[in-house]
Amino acid sequence: MDANKEELIRQRAREIWEREGQPEGRAPEHWEQAAQEIDAEIAFAKPSAEAGTKGKSAKAGGAGTAGRARKSAK
Repeated sequence: MDANKEELIRQRAREIWEREGQPEGRAPEHWEQAAQEIDAEIAFAKPSAEAGTKGKSAKAGGAGTAGRARKSAK
């Protein structure tokens, strides 16, 4: 696993841990959940990245930004 991906997983696992109230003994579960989420995000982003600039759409970029905005507004 490359260092960048591992760092993304580490950060996401910490976010999950904090969101769940910082429970003890759940690190393996949080790590696995974070790894699955990061892998899904990479898989989702990969096709548009491989398609080049012609395959990029404002709709795809806007949806992710809007989703993050909704989550932070809660």
